[in-house]
Amino acid sequence: MESSPASNYKDYRFVPLPIYSPSYLMNNLTSNGGDLFVFANTAESQPKVVSYSKEFIEKGEQQNQPQIFQWKDGSDCLSVRYLLVQNKWHLVVSTTKGCQIYNQNATRLLFHFDSKKKLAEGKLNFFTSAATGFEKGTGDEFIAAGTVTGEIYSCILNGATFVKELAFQMTHASSITAMSGDPKSQTLAVGNSNGYVIIFDCDNQTEWKAKASVPTKDEIPVVSVGLIVKGGENYYAVAYANGSVKLITPAGVVVSEIGAHSRGINALTCHPQRPIFATCSDDTFVNVYEVTGETVENLDVNLLLSSKVNDFVIVGLAFGGDGLKSLIGAPYDYKNLTVWNQIL
Repeated sequence: MESSPASNYKDYRFVPLPIYSPSYLMNNLTSNGGDLFVFANTAESQPKVVSYSKEFIEKGEQQNQPQIFQWKDGSDCLSVRYLLVQNKWHLVVSTTKGCQIYNQNATRLLFHFDSKKKLAEGKLNFFTSAATGFEKGTGDEFIAAGTVTGEIYSCILNGATFVKELAFQMTHASSITAMSGDPKSQTLAVGNSNGYVIIFDCDNQTEWKAKASVPTKDEIPVVSVGLIVKGGENYYAVAYANGSVKLITPAGVVVSEIGAHSRGINALTCHPQRPIFATCSDDTFVNVYEVTGETVENLDVNLLLSSKVNDFVIVGLAFGGDGLKSLIGAPYDYKNLTVWNQIL
């Protein structure tokens, strides 16, 4: 890994939030390609999701009040994700009681489902993460949702309705913590609390089959999985609770591993159009990396910038701004969003 002259970049600005602050959840910021920015707030005994426009991020101005929506059962939110499925953005909220799929502006609940797995009395099968999946062979897009007991559900959009199926059940006792899909290889990478990354060919006509399983030493949990978009083969970027990041091919080969942070990673986000990813950590640094090289043999991960933030902890990241050249951070329990302007 090499550092560029732009490293140790510290010029970030604050955008004051009129209401609510991000809660302490991993990866607690999501965006639909830079138009809306959404995070979860679990304070005041009523979990909610808050949405801000790109105008608010760029200029500190918003035509309307930030949108806030809540759900009737009051279940705690564990993950909020924008997913592009069949050319439409969907906002997927994973909670302690189920998985909720909304339209882009969260004005309409499209589908809600829970786990049918029977647990001991008083225990709930939390939903923990979601991603866009791709049907092997056809490339048809669907929503994959994971649970704390290792279930993976596939939610297939059939016309105007969703059809839910249990696609896979992990055999070992581990929670699904993160996932990401790759349209080129038509695979889905799933990370769990035991430190494994399992890569699936997703055939929704039969039970899914794992094509590769990538372990870690000492069972360090997976925190986040993203997709590095390259001209040839894409790579999965996997962040771990010990501060490391691995690049893994869709075939399950680890092609690079870096010590991105000295402490646990709170979030990883990948640029939707360029081979760039950003991470944040309890070590107070936000780092941005670029993946260079056209083949595995000459692959390299270069540090573009490293910014130390003081007095607060970043728990979510997303690229946005004009041309998706800026980075937005969500600080925990702090009524500001943090913006690194035009860093790319």
